[in-house]
Amino acid sequence: MSRIKNSVAELYLDQTKESSLIEAVEPVNDKADSFDPGDFPIDALSPVMRQIAIEHAEVHKIPVCMTAMTALAVGSGAMGKTFNLTHAVNGKSSFPNIMVVIAAERGVGKGICSQIAKPLWDASCHLAEEFKVEQAKRRAKVESLNTQKKSLLKKVGTYRSDKQYNPEDPLVQIERELVELQGSDRSPSYIEGNATSEALTDTLLASKHTIFSSSPEAGALVRVALGEYKNFGDFDLLLSGYSSEPLTISRRSRGQVNLEPTISSLWFVQPYILHELISNSEAFERGLTARILIFDAKAEPEEDDGNEQQISAETQIAWENTINSILTKRENSSDPHTVQCSNEAREVFREFHNEIVGLRKGKFRDISGELSRCRENAIRIGLCLWVGDEAEGELTAEQAGRAVRIVRWCLYSYIQILKGSRYERKMEQVDELSSLVIQTGGQITLRDLKRRHGIEEKEVEALAREFPERFKVETHKPDIGRPSRVLRNMHRK
Repeated sequence: MSRIKNSVAELYLDQTKESSLIEAVEPVNDKADSFDPGDFPIDALSPVMRQIAIEHAEVHKIPVCMTAMTALAVGSGAMGKTFNLTHAVNGKSSFPNIMVVIAAERGVGKGICSQIAKPLWDASCHLAEEFKVEQAKRRAKVESLNTQKKSLLKKVGTYRSDKQYNPEDPLVQIERELVELQGSDRSPSYIEGNATSEALTDTLLASKHTIFSSSPEAGALVRVALGEYKNFGDFDLLLSGYSSEPLTISRRSRGQVNLEPTISSLWFVQPYILHELISNSEAFERGLTARILIFDAKAEPEEDDGNEQQISAETQIAWENTINSILTKRENSSDPHTVQCSNEAREVFREFHNEIVGLRKGKFRDISGELSRCRENAIRIGLCLWVGDEAEGELTAEQAGRAVRIVRWCLYSYIQILKGSRYERKMEQVDELSSLVIQTGGQITLRDLKRRHGIEEKEVEALAREFPERFKVETHKPDIGRPSRVLRNMHRK
């Protein structure tokens, strides 16, 4: 792997240099107006994440964007609620959990990316083994206490609740111990694969309400989320899991279940499954897709060149140590470790937010909601990079700038995916608007469009500008009364 390491050294020799504030927020390529994502900004990752991603991409001949975002998501999943970032935006703090969906065809390395998550799977297996041992001890203790309780009851008779409460009563002590020994039969875990929403809820309850959902074939998970199989509130679980907000779920078997979930995720899907997700109106309207970092890896089968390559032991050990170090902090911390965002980093996030607001008010007004979580995702990735850098003190502007570059790349990639569906949606709006105008005799006031049909004036004006052969907005000034703005049909069949 020496060739890979040398290329890393050559490409990223200046990785520790502080970028200026302007450099941090500058778009990643010189084709920003075309929203071409360009190459994935691999240099933005933390050193160990970057190295494991590059080596896996080189050895298995798959796009580095797949391995890079896998490493970032796995790091995020390991962190859970162990860290939070404050001062990045007014009035809130952020955990490092992110949600990633990657589209790729069969047979192009989706399963290989699971190898990057192996340290997390191994740690979860260790948790499960420890749980089995503790569960066996708990059951033995419960059996022993029940035997003692039965023996005492034979001597003193049935314990009566109307007797005066005596904390020293042996029966009372046994009952108290039995209550304390009650626990879930579900093993705690750091990571969950293809699970139903009910199973994921049970794992969350057993795992301090924090989980990393990971699957190399997540088609079933997407369809469960979209409600194809049953009516369950999967949107609520995922939305609350992103925001770490309290959620109450009604279960037939357990009644109400109260959660405060934190969910990180990495789902690989085939392109047609991704289309089902992004074209689902509920996922769009409720903001699920806005919270997810989505891209198509554009992976293609590669010929085997016959050269024997493998992940270097040095890189593998460094990656395992990184994940295990994070998990050790996670197990030893009852409260999150708070990281302060520096004023300079806060400014980087603010400028990125304003950049996105400009897009939401301009070219991407029709998908404004899909761009609404860009700053928040950048803040979370910034915290992941801070942890991955093994940094101390505040989150820096350089780390914030790297996070912005990653989110911008994901956003531009998602915009490319949405081109077709945006056009289809826009043509549906044009046809709907044409029908309304024709029904009213060839013109309709913008006031009526908003009041009776819920179509905003800015939306009408944007469509009229884009389709001048179909519509024209005019101002009518009557002799009496106030002027009115109308939309006139220009289309001639």
